[in-house]
Amino acid sequence: QVSRTAFVLAVGDATASLSKTLKGYNSIPAPPTQAIANVLLQGWNQWKLLEPEMRLSLDSNDNSFNTLSKIMTFSKAVDTHLNSGLEQYVLSAVAARPNLPSVIWGVSQRQTSLLQRMLVDVLFLRMGIAVETTKAGFQESIAAFELSHWELLKGRRNSAQAVGSFLPDLVFPGTSNACALDAMLDVMGKFSMMKSSLQEVMASNSTSEQAAIHHANQVSATVLSAMKPALSYYETGSASCTLTRSASMLEAALDVLSRLPYLFYKMESEFALVESGLSEVWLKKAAADLINQKGFIRTEASDFQLVQAFLAFKRGWDSYRPTDAERLLS
Repeated sequence: QVSRTAFVLAVGDATASLSKTLKGYNSIPAPPTQAIANVLLQGWNQWKLLEPEMRLSLDSNDNSFNTLSKIMTFSKAVDTHLNSGLEQYVLSAVAARPNLPSVIWGVSQRQTSLLQRMLVDVLFLRMGIAVETTKAGFQESIAAFELSHWELLKGRRNSAQAVGSFLPDLVFPGTSNACALDAMLDVMGKFSMMKSSLQEVMASNSTSEQAAIHHANQVSATVLSAMKPALSYYETGSASCTLTRSASMLEAALDVLSRLPYLFYKMESEFALVESGLSEVWLKKAAADLINQKGFIRTEASDFQLVQAFLAFKRGWDSYRPTDAERLLS
């Protein structure tokens, strides 16, 4: 019942938002070009086919292959048209107001869509709908999310060559705000947890998949929550937070960081020694030296005069140890 209520609320929000974008509402203008209006209208038409199919499927408890396949087809069509509309809208905004961070805003907002798309793909996959296509879409969403995450952090100075970039021909600066950087670090940490859970579901046929899906859904909510400060920064260009760094914390960080170059080169030197074969040569030489050393010890230990000398030293110490003279030394 909770899921049905959430579905009804989500349908209402999506319908209202698409209608406002298509027709204009209060401070939201109508599409600035006919091309944008056309693609949003196509999305609206597909949405009006998708919504009743989903409602009918839930009301009649019809989760047959044909019904779910039809729903997935409409869903992909809506997704295609809406993303096309968003791209065209951003391009129009860049042309009209170049100083606005429209591209960054578009990239950052698309991250939330990619998170939801991953969940949808996993759920459709577990229902056996378009398995290979869904698997490919899932991997594409993960790759696009990770790519966009690093683009937001580092910026895009040249046209993006990787598949999955949002408006790859447009460039934008990286993130420098400490609060936004801290939020993005938190986002990637939580996203890694979500990805692991989803991949577990993708590879699993066991009864534990329900728990994994539930966990992935919960983690996705924490990812979205973690993204809010960053999304606010990418929209407004400013962010505020409390980042306390005590002297001891900074010292600890510097201590670890200062040793990283050494550890890095140590790793490379060990790798080079192994690859060059020198490590094996040295190991063989050390093994031979050890054998020789053991031979020296055996030879010396078997020398009669040396044994007699050690025994004489022990007798002398045993006679001296309990005396006052020894105690006075300490």
